[in-house]
Parts: sequence; C-alpha cells; structure tokens
Amino acid sequence: MSKYKGISVDGECIEVKVSGKIIESVANIDVDKSLPLIAVPLVDTQNNGALGIGYNNCSDKVDQFSAMARFSQSHGIGKILLTTTTCPAERLQKSGKAISDFFDKNEELKKFFSGVFHEGIYMSKQDGWRGAHSLEYIKDPDYEEFKETNKCFNNTIKLVNIAPEEPGALGFIEKAVSDGVRVSIGHACPNAEEVANAVKCGATMVTHFGNGAHTTVHRHHNPFWSFLAHDELSLGIIADSHHLPVDIISTVFKAKTKDKVNLVSDCSSITGFKAGNYGETGVSVTLEKDGYLHITGEEILAGAWHQLDKGVEVLCQMGWELKDAWKQCSEMPAKQFDIDLTPIAAGEPADFVLSSYSNENGLVLSQVVMDGEEIKPLPVNPVED
Repeated sequence: MSKYKGISVDGECIEVKVSGKIIESVANIDVDKSLPLIAVPLVDTQNNGALGIGYNNCSDKVDQFSAMARFSQSHGIGKILLTTTTCPAERLQKSGKAISDFFDKNEELKKFFSGVFHEGIYMSKQDGWRGAHSLEYIKDPDYEEFKETNKCFNNTIKLVNIAPEEPGALGFIEKAVSDGVRVSIGHACPNAEEVANAVKCGATMVTHFGNGAHTTVHRHHNPFWSFLAHDELSLGIIADSHHLPVDIISTVFKAKTKDKVNLVSDCSSITGFKAGNYGETGVSVTLEKDGYLHITGEEILAGAWHQLDKGVEVLCQMGWELKDAWKQCSEMPAKQFDIDLTPIAAGEPADFVLSSYSNENGLVLSQVVMDGEEIKPLPVNPVED
C-alpha cells in the first residue's frame, strides 16, 4: 500500500491510501501548509502529438501511443482530445481507421484519449490566418467528407474547427451541431456579420483565441472584437509564455469569466525534442531553447513545445493560487467537453498529481500517479544539457 499526503483543491489536508490501482481510503489529517497540492490530472483539449508523431499522420505509428500517453502523463495530464491538423483527407481518414482499430484492442489506453478535435482542414486560405497549416491541403467546408472522416474515427470527433467566412461553412456548422459535434471558429478571418451568423448556426467556441491569425490586423475590422462580444462563444487560449501576452490572457478572463475560458497546450509533434530545426509535415520549423516553436525565419508560431502544465504555471505567475490554476486546466475543460474525471475518493481509480508552485522554482510536479502507478514527472520547461 502506498500513502500520499497533500492539500486538496478544497483546502483540506488529506492522506490518500492506494492499494493496487484503486484508492483504498481518503482521510483528513492535521493541517500542514507545507504539503503539496493533490488534485485530479490535467485535461488538454488540443494536443497534436509528441515525440515526433502527429495524430493526423500516424496510421503506421499507433504502437507508439503508449509512449506518447506516458510522456503527457509525466507532465500531469490524464486526458486529451487527440487533435488532427491539416493534411490530405485521405491520410487523415487512414489514420482515423488505424487509431480506432488500435483502441478497440487497447481499452485501458483509450481512457487517456477522450475524443478527437478536428482542427484542419476547413480553415482560411489566407496567409497568416491559416498559421503554419499548409495551403495545399486546405479546402472549402465539406460536411459529407467530414462525416466520412468522423466515421473513420468511430464517431469520436467532439470538436471541429471551421472558418465561417468560407463557402458552405454555415450549413456545415448547422449539420455538425445537429449531429452533436461542437463547432469552434479558428484560423479564420470573418467579419462581424459572419461571426454573428456562425453563432446563430450553433458555433460555441473559438480555437486558440489571439493565435492562428495574421501578425498585423486592422485596429477595428478584425474578428477578435466579435469573438469577445458574443457571450455564446467560449475561448480556447494557449498560455505558454509565447502565444499570448499575459495582458491578453487577463482580459480574456475578465470578458468571458472562468467558465468560458479553456486553456490548451496546442503541443505539436515536436514536443519532447530539444532545440533545433525540424521539418514538420513538410514545413520547416525552429524550436528555440526556451520552447518557442515557429516557422523557420518567420514569426508565425507552429504549435507549442510545452504541455498543459505550463498553462498552470503561467496562471500562477499572473497571481492565481495554484489550486485555482489547476482546476482551470483540469475540472473546467472536463466540464466543457463532458470528459469524465474520477474524483480523489475511496473506491475510485488512483489518478492524481502532487504539485507545488513558488516564484523561485515555478511549477514543480513532485508525484504523478495514474492507475495507481507512480510516473516520474518531467520538468515543466525545457532543460538543455
């Protein structure tokens, strides 16, 4: 039997006893403010891959999913939405079939992958607004094609990204929402009327607000104001110290409140690698020593190196208490996407993370427990040899 002591997100000092994969008991103990936070694992709803593998091109690499999951778990992440970026529809559908077949035979691992976010391929064709996504594969919205792709993924796509200004987009949104798929606006440059129409058709989210955008925009005529103005839209944001300044993150929370802000990592297949130049999906990208990942020679970001634990650290750097920052990156996305999180309670699976934050050391994960197994935590930030 293993024992873990910590302070819960409710402020209680507790001792958790684990037998095998299950929590045997949870008991209150004497107050000790030096104890770490003990909380449910993080939930990342935009995770593009890791260790050199992207989920949109993995039909012959599904045997690496266990290592990819373990890598994310070592950063305190217990659930993700497997995210697919721009590529040929045929390749994406091939990957979907391989992934679905793999999960049919690996039920335990399937618990980590809580669904799919289809980010590509129905986005803006304009330079800047499509970000690092290849123009070659971007198409007008095609719902019949999307249905076929979703079928290949065993109908597990929970979220689809779309540019509402593109031909056929509004009809696509209506059909997706009718079929129970949530729609997010992103990598798009709609005007105010087009945003309003997308909301009327059922769009309820914005993909990584403030990113997937041109580096220069008109002070008034840009989609950001409309995204903020519509209460129906929740905002995904990447808080990794590179994608958004903290003033924007603070403004987002003031405009939308915590219930409608969803922190994501947007980690690319480069996550886990050391600094250098890489060719990701045919695009040359550069990873700097501080984790800044961008198209080589340009300001355009190419996803993120950091995992979602960095989002927790950034919120703490902004003055949040650790327990609130952790909840924002775990309980909140789980609630928004109907993802089951097992509580830290007797009889439940032993899934939890112990962590602490200080201005000197930043966020430190001291212990990660998944299914009763202790997983060695990895540092939140890049470490160069």
